[in-house]
Amino acid sequence: MKKKDIGLTPALEFGDLFQKFIAPNSIEFAILMKTYPDLFTIRYEWKDEIDFVVNPKDERLHSFFTSSWNQEKIRPLF
Repeated sequence: MKKKDIGLTPALEFGDLFQKFIAPNSIEFAILMKTYPDLFTIRYEWKDEIDFVVNPKDERLHSFFTSSWNQEKIRPLF
């Protein structure tokens, strides 16, 4: 989903935390990367193909981007 379509604004991006408070060449950043090496890694395992939807029209799928997740929403996925 496009950020603007679901009400997210780029005013406070996750990357701002590092640009404003933790310099990439600082000891703090080095410790963070050693402690949490997968912090900036997204892994997705698949076989053959990946099933995905861009800008879902289905209200249930759309709700994953526009409202909080709760047990009722998450339970059917797992």
